[in-house]
Amino acid sequence: MSRSDMLPARCRARRQTASLLTARLALALLVCLQLRGVEAQSDDPLIHGEVFVVFRPRAGVSTAGISALNPATATPLSGGSGYAAVVPLNDGESVADGVARLTSVAGVTTVVPQVWVSAVGITSSGSTLGGSSAASAAAASTGDADETPRLFWPWNEKYMPQHGWAFERTSAGYAWGEGFAGSNNTNVRVCLIDSGVDVGHVDLAGTVVAGQAFFDGKGTPGLDAILDENGHGTAMAGVIAAQQNIRGIMGMMYGGVNLYVCKFMGADGRGKTGDAYLCLQWCKDQGAKVSVNAWGANIGAARWDLSLPLIDLNRPFSLIEGLLEDSNHLFVTAAGNEQHQLVQPNLLQTLLNPYFFLPAQLNMNNMLVVAASDQNDGLWDSSDEPPPSNPNDPPVGSNFGSDFVPLAAPGCRVLSVKARSPEDVAAGRTLWQWQEVSGTSIAAALVGGAAGLIWAADSSPSTVDMAMLRTALLEGADTVPALQQSIGNGQTRVEQGRRLDVYNALAWYFDLSRLSPELQGKLPFNAGGTRSPPPPSPPPPPPSPRPPPPSPPPPRPRPSPKPPSPSPPAKRPPPLRSPPPLRRSPPPPTLTNCGFAQFFDGRKCQACSVYKSNCQECDASKCTKTCSGSGPCKSSSPPPVVRPKRT
Repeated sequence: MSRSDMLPARCRARRQTASLLTARLALALLVCLQLRGVEAQSDDPLIHGEVFVVFRPRAGVSTAGISALNPATATPLSGGSGYAAVVPLNDGESVADGVARLTSVAGVTTVVPQVWVSAVGITSSGSTLGGSSAASAAAASTGDADETPRLFWPWNEKYMPQHGWAFERTSAGYAWGEGFAGSNNTNVRVCLIDSGVDVGHVDLAGTVVAGQAFFDGKGTPGLDAILDENGHGTAMAGVIAAQQNIRGIMGMMYGGVNLYVCKFMGADGRGKTGDAYLCLQWCKDQGAKVSVNAWGANIGAARWDLSLPLIDLNRPFSLIEGLLEDSNHLFVTAAGNEQHQLVQPNLLQTLLNPYFFLPAQLNMNNMLVVAASDQNDGLWDSSDEPPPSNPNDPPVGSNFGSDFVPLAAPGCRVLSVKARSPEDVAAGRTLWQWQEVSGTSIAAALVGGAAGLIWAADSSPSTVDMAMLRTALLEGADTVPALQQSIGNGQTRVEQGRRLDVYNALAWYFDLSRLSPELQGKLPFNAGGTRSPPPPSPPPPPPSPRPPPPSPPPPRPRPSPKPPSPSPPAKRPPPLRSPPPLRRSPPPPTLTNCGFAQFFDGRKCQACSVYKSNCQECDASKCTKTCSGSGPCKSSSPPPVVRPKRT
C-alpha cells in the first residue's frame, strides 16, 4: 500500500485538488506566455538570424568553420581581451539554439542575443528657429555686486532670454557666474553614444574632438563617419556643448569641452546592442569618464525563447554590464518616454505587463537614470505638448519610479541645436537652425553636461572619483514636492523628489555654500525682487560632517551618505579655492555703480555695446566686451574666477 493510500480520503482529495490547481496554473501560464508572444511579435526588439559573439582564438584550434570568427575581419577588443563579431545563424535556427551551439565552440567566451534599441524619442514642438548671425543688443548681467554666488546669464545669446528656462531651472547661471563653464583640459572627456552629430553646426564647431561609428560590429573612425542622419544626437550635443557665440543658444559646458562621439544608430534612430557595447568600449578607451546614453528597448517584449526573458532579462546587455562593473565611469541614461513605472521584475509582472526598459533598469551603481520634468517641476507628459498630428499616436511622457530613477532634469520644450539634413551637409549649405525638443533624452543630456561641468572644475581632473561626482549630483539636487508623490509599493515618482541643481551639486562637491531655497532654480528677478544682503553673522556652519539623508536608501546599492563624524574625514577632490565670502566688496568709490555690461561715460551709464572711440572709459570688470586702443570692440566671455587649491 502506498503512502498516499494510507491518507484519509479527505486528505487525498485535497492533494488531488492541489495537484490539479498546480497543473491548471502551469497550463494558464503557458497559454499566457504564448499569447504574450503573439501580441509582442509586432514590437519584438529581438534581432532574429544573428547573435553577437566575443571570442579569443586559440593556437591550433579550429573555429568549426565559422567564417565570422576570423580575427582578420573581426573587431579587436581593448586590452587584448579578444575579438567581437556578429555571427549569422543557420537557416531556421532560433536565437536560443544559436546561442547554445556557439557557446560550445572552442575559443568563444560570450554569446548574447542582439536586440534593437531605439533613440529615446525627442518630441519636437514644431517650432524651428533659424540662423541670423546678428548680435542681440541685450547685455549680460551678474546682478548686485554683493551677491553670493555671482550670476552670469547670457542675455546677449540670441535665443537664451526666451528659451533658456532649463538652464535657469537648474541654477546653471550661478555656476557660470562663479567661473564654472567647462574646460578644454584634455583630461576632461565626455562621450556621446548616439546617432552622430552635425559637427559643422555653428553652435558645435570645434567641440567634437574625435568620432567613431560601429555598425554590424564593424568600426569606422573619423568625424565624417558620425554624420547625424537622424538629428537625435545633435540635439543632445547642443545642450551639453553649444558654444557662446551670440547666434543661438549655450550648452551647459559652453566654456569648453572635449566631446567624443560614437555613432551606432542610423537615420531611423535604431541600433544594435552589440554596436552600443563597442561604442562604450571605445569611449572608455579614449579616456572618457562620462557617457550619455539616451536609447533603450523594452526587453519585456523580446521573444527569443518562452522561458529566457523570465530567467535573465539582462542577457542582451550583459556585455555592457561587464564594462560598467567596478569601473570609474559615469553612465548617464534616459528613463524612457512611455509613461511607465519602472519596477523590479517578477513572474506575474512580466506576464501581465511585459515592460522592462534597458539599459535604464540595469541597476548599476555607476549609472544615473534621468526622468524628465516640465516647467512646473512635475513629470513631463503629453499634456505639456501640442496635440499630435496623428490622433492614434500613443501618449508620451517620462518613465518614473524611485526603484530605478534617482534624478529628474528639465525635459519639456528645451531649445537645442537642429541638425542639417544629409543633403544640406553634402551641398555645403550653412543653414543654422534650433528647435524646441522634449523627452528624457534631453534631460539626460543636461545631467551629462552637469557631470562634465563638475569634472572640469576639479583641479585634478585626471584622478577624479566618478562615484563622488555622482553623489554630488544627487546630494546637490533640489527637492520638488510633485516628484516626491507616492505611487504605491513604497515608491515615489523620483527618488526623494530630486531635480537637478548644477550649482548646488558643485557646492556639495567643493564644500561651498548652497543657494538659498528662494533662489534655487530662479534668476534673482524671478525670486521676489532684489535680494537682501545675507546677515554678516553668525558665520555659516562648516559643510561637513553632513547629516544622513532624510530617508533610508532604496534597495539598489549606492554610495553611502557621509557619516556624521568621519574619522578620518572623507577625502574630497582638492577644490579650486576657499568658499566665497558672504559679501563681495562694493565697486571702487571713484566709479559710478553702473549695471553689468555698462560703463560710465562721465555723465551717465551706457551699455557696453555703445562703445566710444576711447575704450578706456569702460569698467572692464563689469563688461563682457574687450577692446584694444581705439579699435572696434569684440565679444568675449566673462573672465574665469581664479581658484587656487585649498591648503
